[in-house]
Amino acid sequence: MVGVAISVSLLPTAVNAGLLWALACVDLAWPTGTGNSTQPHVYSENRPVELALLGAISLCLTIINIVFIFLAGILFLKIKEVAPRTSKAQRHFWDHDVKIARDYNRTMRGPDARNLGKSLANELAAMRQEHLGTTFSSAQGDLTRRRQRSLSVNIYQQEVSSAVV
Repeated sequence: MVGVAISVSLLPTAVNAGLLWALACVDLAWPTGTGNSTQPHVYSENRPVELALLGAISLCLTIINIVFIFLAGILFLKIKEVAPRTSKAQRHFWDHDVKIARDYNRTMRGPDARNLGKSLANELAAMRQEHLGTTFSSAQGDLTRRRQRSLSVNIYQQEVSSAVV
């Protein structure tokens, strides 16, 4: 939806500039004389110059739209970082809770990352072998696993017997 809104604000003025410049070039290449244009000249009595200037104004409007879209994006991001302060509870959320969330989501580097890796390795080493064995034995007793294995063995035997014949 945002792309449509940006296209609606930028494309008409940019296309208008291009069409006006193309019309100015056509008028220069094949002059038609004064013509019977009902539109009054604003910037010049020379029609190609008038069209080129109108195209330049249209391009300026496109550039202004681009600048304002950029500034609105920057402003929106700034507003997202600076919360509205309407009540004490909301101020606490933005000043305290958001800071905690940012600190939690920060990527760890250096000694902190090494310490985290070491503590993870220690926790994994501390896991007892019997816990892993219990998990493996419960998986072997699983009915779905036995059916799958039986089906796999039957398919393999059928393939082997058909290849031999």
